[in-house]
Amino acid sequence: MISRILAVVLPLFLIAGCNTPKPLQTSDLPAEFRNAGLPGVEKMQQRILEQTPPGTPIEKAEKVMSDNGFKIEKKSDETGAYLDCDLGPGGEYFGTKRWRVKIRHTNGIVDDVAVSAGANRP
Repeated sequence: MISRILAVVLPLFLIAGCNTPKPLQTSDLPAEFRNAGLPGVEKMQQRILEQTPPGTPIEKAEKVMSDNGFKIEKKSDETGAYLDCDLGPGGEYFGTKRWRVKIRHTNGIVDDVAVSAGANRP
């Protein structure tokens, strides 16, 4: 019994371990990062930074996020201007992720990216 489980599970782990992270691509974020937990937040931030590193024009950052399904609002607070990007699970099952990304910018140039995720509540 244990050998059967190992025969099925072990190859899956080996295959999963061979995959390298791919860059942010249109529409791959929602499915890939659901229920990913804290490591998912770090991966999400890494992928966004690969496409919109500090120094990127804010228009490009806005397009990248919009192309990936995020709803975007231009906002500002006492620390400056930012894009507030929201990718909700759209009424799906409890426990799925809602992604929030703040892309801070000065004079239209990206300064920083902050990512957070939370559970969808009924």
